[in-house]
Amino acid sequence: MRAVLFLTIGVCCTATTARGGIICCPSPYRPLAEQAQHADVIATAIWISADRKASAFPARASFRFDQVVRSSKRTVKPGELVSVPVHVAGKRDQLFLLLRRSSAGRLEWDDPLPWNADRGRYLRNAPLPTAKVRQQISFFANHLDSKDPTIAEDAHHVLDGFRYRDLIQHADVLPRDSLRKLVANPQTPGNRKLLFGVLLGFCGRPADAKLLETIMLRDPAADEVRLEIEGVMTGYLWLAGDAGLQRLEKTKLLDWTQSVSERYSAMSAVVVLLDNGKGRIKTERLLQSLRDLLDDAGLAELVIHALARHKDWSVQDRLMKQFGNPRYGKGFKQAVVKYMLVCERQAVKTRNGKPPLHVIRARAYLRQLEQRDPKTVAAVKRWFE
Repeated sequence: MRAVLFLTIGVCCTATTARGGIICCPSPYRPLAEQAQHADVIATAIWISADRKASAFPARASFRFDQVVRSSKRTVKPGELVSVPVHVAGKRDQLFLLLRRSSAGRLEWDDPLPWNADRGRYLRNAPLPTAKVRQQISFFANHLDSKDPTIAEDAHHVLDGFRYRDLIQHADVLPRDSLRKLVANPQTPGNRKLLFGVLLGFCGRPADAKLLETIMLRDPAADEVRLEIEGVMTGYLWLAGDAGLQRLEKTKLLDWTQSVSERYSAMSAVVVLLDNGKGRIKTERLLQSLRDLLDDAGLAELVIHALARHKDWSVQDRLMKQFGNPRYGKGFKQAVVKYMLVCERQAVKTRNGKPPLHVIRARAYLRQLEQRDPKTVAAVKRWFE
């Protein structure tokens, strides 16, 4: 998800993905199959030594090539020695995977990876990014519970890059039993459980909603940010529908005693259903849940963006009243101006050839905003241009 959709207090960089959710900055992780696809050298090599003394800069590790799977122009051969500019702790005769690629006209070695037969089979069988989406989802989903942490992590990263609509379309190939165990296991890392909760929702059954609800309703410790909770809430809403939304509103979304991260996650789950639910919960019902958050100064800015994206122009008067409220900061004011600009630029016309009422109001409100806060309006308009 890309995504991943979670909030880390003080470090979050928000954006909107093809999934429609609100996320932090994407990870630079490159899956093993993608690394191998672009490598000009793929080889296994035996670890010999490593040096990270202060006098050795950069630190280096030495290997002897064992099997060479690919070598452009046969630049490396089995038995040859190679020194890689990174410190790699290893044991005598331990096997590693070495990948070399061209970067900005230079040949660079990726970090050596400890290698074994399981990882070899995984890489040989892993479909490339050009393979059919269904084939990719099926393969990587069935490696999420691998006992090898490198394989499990790689499979997680690959699946995390798929759009929700693809995962929904091919939900029948998702391993429900494995996902349920991963979600229920307290040892599963929170960043992975975030994705697993969503996937369990897409492929799950009513009994799985109860599991997700139990996790959702657990009270977090003081100052705890549950990395998995947005995915758990999303999966829960997907399975529980209208009754689940009522439960979510009562216990998290509209409960002002809950932490910002819990309520942010609940809001993001609602946005996912708005963007991808296709009627699982009626659009107007989901929009109402978001509108109820406009009084929250910490979440209102993100809510406005979501309402504008779904062309909900019903809160124009309300936003104008809130614009001058000192509880709301610069970001909120910019969001209000963007909201009015997006509304104003709607191309729809009524039967008499005139713009609809919400467009007329948006234009009038923009004139008022230019008088009240010309700097903010000018800055947002420059962004639009």
